[in-house]
Amino acid sequence: MRRPPFRADHIGSLLRPPALRQAYRAFNDRALDEVGFVAAQDAAIRDAIALQAEPGLPWSPTANSAARRTGAASSSAPKA
Repeated sequence: MRRPPFRADHIGSLLRPPALRQAYRAFNDRALDEVGFVAAQDAAIRDAIALQAEPGLPWSPTANSAARRTGAASSSAPKA
């Protein structure tokens, strides 16, 4: 793979994919159990790591925590 003539750093989070957003909604609506919800998160994490590895970006352990994060920034986060 040919590298560009400049350096660029990815700063910030990747957007949650549609399938993961749908899983959040289904989990909130109790249409998806915890096992299915965790499986959707795991798939999104694998996809995010593969997306970053493709251009040669180093793997970051924060990919896992960001995909599983819930809070004010996540409009469809599971409610406790």
